Amino acid sequence: MLPQLPFDILVYIFRSLPVTRLDDEGARALVCCLQVNHLFYDACLDPSIWKAHYLCRYTVFEKKSENDRRSLFGSDWRTLYAERRRIDRTALDHLQNMIFNRDHRYDHAENLMRMSLDVWDILDIERQLPIPPSFRIYVSEPDGIVKAHALTRRYWANLMADVIVRCSALDVWKAVIDGDNPFIQESDDSSLQSSGALFELAMSAFSCFFGRPLTEVSTSSLVPCYSSDK
Repeated sequence: MLPQLPFDILVYIFRSLPVTRLDDEGARALVCCLQVNHLFYDACLDPSIWKAHYLCRYTVFEKKSENDRRSLFGSDWRTLYAERRRIDRTALDHLQNMIFNRDHRYDHAENLMRMSLDVWDILDIERQLPIPPSFRIYVSEPDGIVKAHALTRRYWANLMADVIVRCSALDVWKAVIDGDNPFIQESDDSSLQSSGALFELAMSAFSCFFGRPLTEVSTSSLVPCYSSDK
């Protein structure tokens, strides 16, 4: 029988697992390690390990929902990750039903819309799925195992991801025009109410019509985001 590794060494090993956005192999390995023994279980619960996976995979969110999750789970990054994966699975179920259940396709699309930015990350991942080589146009197309119905999944995932971020742009413009921007109201910095900051916010929202969320292009503090230091 192999000697038991020290706790700190196990934590170091688990921190070295790959942290990637397009797949969750590292997180799946951690879940498997949780079931080995008590020492592995405790080592896998180290918050810094799951924090890296969470912040890498989930870059976009609905602010109120994320606030609720942070209030409920605090710095329990494993539970936060599990909660977002639960939302991902729900979104993928709707996406799957959009492919196979044509009669109720738009009902599932409406449900995805209601989940809003909380499902943008998983839709963005789905629209980058590998497709059969004969359909690849660009050399930058991802390579890997081609899942069943990959082309159709990419089509609907791309469509829904774009619709969701475009709706978020409309929300921003409406808030700026009405003068009731919630990002401004929740901030203690009066300088954020300047016309320059509002102009940047409004102009940055045009990125949403090119398939990218507001958080990727704006440096404004009005954009909802969380620091990796929290």
